[in-house]
Amino acid sequence: MLSYLLRSLLRAIPTLLVSWALIFGAFQVIPGDPVNLMLGGVPASPQVRANLRTALGLDRPLPERFVYFVRNISRGDLGTSYRTREPVAGMVAAQLPATLQLTAGGLVFGLIFGLGFGLLSGLKPNGVTDLVVSAVVLLGASIPSFWSGLMLIWVFSTVLGWVPILGQGFAALILPSITVGLFVVAGLARLVRSSVIETMGQDYVRTARAKGLHPARVVVHHALRNAMIPPITLLGMQIATMIGGAMVTENIFARPGIGTLLIQSVLARDLPVVQAIVVYTTAAYILINLLVDLLAYAIDPRVRLGPA
Repeated sequence: MLSYLLRSLLRAIPTLLVSWALIFGAFQVIPGDPVNLMLGGVPASPQVRANLRTALGLDRPLPERFVYFVRNISRGDLGTSYRTREPVAGMVAAQLPATLQLTAGGLVFGLIFGLGFGLLSGLKPNGVTDLVVSAVVLLGASIPSFWSGLMLIWVFSTVLGWVPILGQGFAALILPSITVGLFVVAGLARLVRSSVIETMGQDYVRTARAKGLHPARVVVHHALRNAMIPPITLLGMQIATMIGGAMVTENIFARPGIGTLLIQSVLARDLPVVQAIVVYTTAAYILINLLVDLLAYAIDPRVRLGPA
C-alpha cells in the first residue's frame, strides 16, 4: 500500500507542477497591467507605481517569479485581492464551505439515483425498464445545468411552491443539489449498467447462482463490487467536475460560494482571486483522482497484484 501511494504521489506531483506552470503562464499573457488593475484607475506617481511593481514581484525575471509563485502556493499565500485588498486565501476559504456543501448534496443525489438507475437497467437489460431508464438518463445528460436549474425553480418553487428558491438550510439546498447531481446520474447510470451486464455474465456469478445463493446476495456481494470498479474511476473525475459545475448552479440560485466569487472577480478583473480559484480547483482535481487510485487499490485485487 505504501509503495503504491508513493508511486501515485510521484505521478501526481509533476502533474500538479505542470498545471501550475500553465496557469502561471496563462495569467502572464493576459492583457492589462496588474499595477493599473490594482490602482483601479486612481492616478499615481511613477514612484508609487514602481513600488507597487516591486511589491507584486513584477520587477523580477519570469523564472524567479514562477518559483515565488509555487512557494507562495505551498504556503497558502496567493496574494491580495485588487478589489477588496483582502488576502485571497481568506476570501476563498470563506466561500469554500458553501461550495462543498452543494457538491456533497449533488454527490448524494447522483450516487443514489445513478446506482439505482444503473442497477435497474443492468439487471434487466433490453426490457421496458431499461428503455425507460435509458431515455430518462439520456434526457438528463442532454439538458444543460443552467436550463435544468431554471426548470426546477419554475416547477417546484414557482408553480408548486414545495421548496424555497433562496435561503439557507436543507430545503434551500434540494434544488441546487438536484441540478448539480443530474450530471452525475447520467454518466454513472450508463457506466453502472454496462458494468453490471458484463459482470452478471461472468463465470463466478453463474457459480454463485448454481450454489443456490439468494439473488440479492449474488448481486451485492459478487456482481456489484466488481461492477463498481469502472464507475468509481468515473466518479472521481465527476466529483472534480461537479466543483466547476457548482459555479454555474450557485449563480442560478444566488447562493454564496466559489462560483459566485469567481464571477464577481472575473467581472472586476480581480486576477489574484481568479488565479487562486483556478489553482485550487486544479489541485482538488488531482487530489481527488489520487484518492480514487487508492480506492481502486483497496477494492480491486488486480491493482494490488500488478503485472503478475
